[in-house]
Amino acid sequence: MVIMENYIPPQDRLDELWLELERCHLSYLELEESPEKIEQRNKLEEIIYEFLCIAPHRHKFCYAETEEVLQMSASRKKDFSAYKASTGFAAIQLYAGNLLSQPWRKEYRTIKRYLSRGFGRGSRCIHRYLSNAKNHGTSSSKLR
Repeated sequence: MVIMENYIPPQDRLDELWLELERCHLSYLELEESPEKIEQRNKLEEIIYEFLCIAPHRHKFCYAETEEVLQMSASRKKDFSAYKASTGFAAIQLYAGNLLSQPWRKEYRTIKRYLSRGFGRGSRCIHRYLSNAKNHGTSSSKLR
């Protein structure tokens, strides 16, 4: 007899991983630069890896805009590479982290305004490596 008491159906596992991912990500954002933050990042990457391995493609993006930007970049950028796209998304992540940690700062409320006020290198990465990213909503939360 097989006991399936601990069996977790795939959708339940996806939901569980997603919640764990959100908690781990928030914890990572709240940590100061330290060895603990590096450990938290490694844990976060493991959760992301597991989620991406088991999630159907339609569940890999929370927002259609993120998927669309990635697909447009892959099809329109002659020198497209996943690594370069990840650099552009990392710049958006940095912006989002600033927005979460300092919500009172008006310059973080829209990507367009923030980019024009000294985001500098990050702004160039977004423009250079991702097609149409700035046109998909002015809130960083759109690109998750």
